[in-house]
Amino acid sequence: MPSLPDGEGQFRRLAENLPVVLYRYRLLPTPRFEYVSPATESLLGYTVEEHYADPALTLRYVHPDDLRGYARIWANTRAFHEPVSIRFVRKDGAVVWVEQRNYPVLDSDGRLVAVEGIVRDVTAEARGREELAESEERYRQLFAASPLPLWVFDPVSLRFLEVNEAAVRTYGYSREEFLAMTLADIRPPEDRDALASDVRVGHPSFGEWRHVKKDGSVIEVAVHARDFRFKGAPARLVLAQDVTDRKQAEESARQSYEALRRSDQRRRWLLDRTVREVEEERARLAAQLHDGPVQRLAALGYRLERLGLGLNRGELEEAGQELEGLRAAIATEIQELRRMMTEMRPPILSERGLGPALRDHAALVSMEAGLKVSVQIEGDGRAGPTVETILYRVAREALLNTVKHARSRRAWIHLRALDEELAMEVGDDGIGFETADMLGPGADRFLGLISMRERVESAGGTWTLHAAPGRGTRIQIRVPTEDVDPGREASLATSDRA
Repeated sequence: MPSLPDGEGQFRRLAENLPVVLYRYRLLPTPRFEYVSPATESLLGYTVEEHYADPALTLRYVHPDDLRGYARIWANTRAFHEPVSIRFVRKDGAVVWVEQRNYPVLDSDGRLVAVEGIVRDVTAEARGREELAESEERYRQLFAASPLPLWVFDPVSLRFLEVNEAAVRTYGYSREEFLAMTLADIRPPEDRDALASDVRVGHPSFGEWRHVKKDGSVIEVAVHARDFRFKGAPARLVLAQDVTDRKQAEESARQSYEALRRSDQRRRWLLDRTVREVEEERARLAAQLHDGPVQRLAALGYRLERLGLGLNRGELEEAGQELEGLRAAIATEIQELRRMMTEMRPPILSERGLGPALRDHAALVSMEAGLKVSVQIEGDGRAGPTVETILYRVAREALLNTVKHARSRRAWIHLRALDEELAMEVGDDGIGFETADMLGPGADRFLGLISMRERVESAGGTWTLHAAPGRGTRIQIRVPTEDVDPGREASLATSDRA
């Protein structure tokens, strides 16, 4: 082992017990390691003796993608004292991130003759930063992809801090216009005086208000809100659901009640039945909103607040894990809201059948998502109501997956009437995926596809998936036209509720 100059024995004893790697590399007259601390073996898997035996060993364990940058560091002695993050490849092939500081050693003529340095393992920190950045991006994408308007605003100035595409689409303002506005700008003038009390700290997390769109039209909205910290400052997350149609239906029911009240006894009976149905539906929806989205949004708000505190304390790894949990929770919330909006059987499905219902939904997807969806129907495409509902829901879910994940230019639905069967194919020309991934880690990403298959099989049908990276996705289904038996129908209902 090369010896250090006299008087540095104490330094050696200290260096050999530190968890960081200390080294001295001689450049002139002959390049070689003069000293490497024992911590190098635990960090890189290479022994001290291997360093002493191979002056060029460093170039072998610098990550190939970082080699050019590493050479530039050594060429610029003025930047030696600055910490540099770089990847090393251990002897066993594992990649570690390190922070390296170099200190030049000059001779009496000012020539660089050696370099002394410190290398510290920062793999956990680097991976924590990467995971946090990835989680934040996933959260941003979930926020942007929500089918309902979402925004974040400052509860003091009332200025919008962020909005999603659904808010832009619903209200007619561009994102840039929103970010230059306050909440007062989307309230009718006569409602603005109550705005301050509506947004006060400790406000109810749910309420209904009137909003004004860019074209001047007024809509009724149900608002769910929760305080949290956004970019280190107090903020409020808001989900707004347009309930104008529902309010109009309620008003229409009220007017019908007043008219029928003055009619004969039969009309009174008909009115009573209608009102009971309306009230039961309102109660059911109110209970679902209260017990579901409102409660879970409250919990998410508290978790976001704790996350902000953790980020302020620099707890990056824990914050990354929490953000992953939040991503899953928000994804579940979006799925639940989407299910609540579409869980009832579309009227066109009962009135005109599966073919027109598929065409109607394809047109809606084309209009809202900008995806070209073609529909081809061979035969009358009719079946029992349960079978039609299953095929409609599978097609709807498949198109939703296409819009969210496939990055495709076009999609199609092909429905054929066979002897006592219906055959349907839903496909796209998107990026596709490896079907083997459905069985490995991360299989929860494919729960929608698994649910489709279970629905089809519960009706006695067959479900086949064709997908490959870069070759799009096709789902092929064959289902008997007769309705499922009562036991199977109950199983289907249970699956839908799940």
